[in-house]
Amino acid sequence: MNSFVRSLREGFRGGHASIVAAVHFYAAAVAFAWLASAPLASALHGALDGHPGAARLAADGGLAVFEELSRTLPELPGTVFATTAPLVLVFLPLALLLLGGAQGVLWGDRARPWRSFWSAGARRFLPLLLRALPGGLYAAAVALLAAGVLRGVEVAVREPSGAGVFWSGAALSAATVFAAIVHARTVLGFAFAIREVRPDERFFHGFLAAVVLSWRRFPGAHAIGGSFLFLGAAVAFLGVYLAGVAGHGTWPSALLAQAGWLGVAWLRAAEIRARIAFAAAEAPAPAIPTAEGDLDLGGSI
Repeated sequence: MNSFVRSLREGFRGGHASIVAAVHFYAAAVAFAWLASAPLASALHGALDGHPGAARLAADGGLAVFEELSRTLPELPGTVFATTAPLVLVFLPLALLLLGGAQGVLWGDRARPWRSFWSAGARRFLPLLLRALPGGLYAAAVALLAAGVLRGVEVAVREPSGAGVFWSGAALSAATVFAAIVHARTVLGFAFAIREVRPDERFFHGFLAAVVLSWRRFPGAHAIGGSFLFLGAAVAFLGVYLAGVAGHGTWPSALLAQAGWLGVAWLRAAEIRARIAFAAAEAPAPAIPTAEGDLDLGGSI
């Protein structure tokens, strides 16, 4: 618990480098959203076409609406991904460059982060790509396991009826999806983080070290991913909510909404820094620059 708290605190102390990383993450997200908005809207409209209107939400506690939507939801991710797959494939290499650049300016030479961001990303691109390959296979295995659990929940709540059974099944399904996402992000995130702690380690050994770390320090390792996932969702929701309060179509509304997404990007930078700090506690590590100077995190967390 102590290492989790100290890693979390270290994550929020990135200073100017965290702002640099956040701006890059935010700009990439805006570019992707701008390019994908039209095909994504088309896919969502096609998938939800014919479903009951909002006027029926009040009837029967909304169960009829949710039950009808649940028949489409399993197909929705595939439909959305098929529509945006070309953009996703283009942005995956960019995402690795952004991640490498962020790790470089957050934990390397941060004297000129704006100038060194892309060069740091280029130097780390191949090592991070090699870590991402087994990470993708591991994430696929986690997804298959989660799909099996979801299928079991669906079978368990198929025969009984009533609001209690329905919402219990929905809660179990949501918890399964959340746990699968957090675990996959935890393993892959530490696979990338260990690259900074052990830069000379071979990629497969580094990935295995991430898996071992994620399971051996299960509560703390997963608490980092879960906490930042919750904080990011809360900040995004707050930005959208305040934008609605300010009135859609006005410049304060747009400013508040974009401020929320920029806050999500900044939290992403803080999460990267927290993961590396947590991973550095597991093995001897070189002196890592912090907001207060050089601190050898290898034996201090």
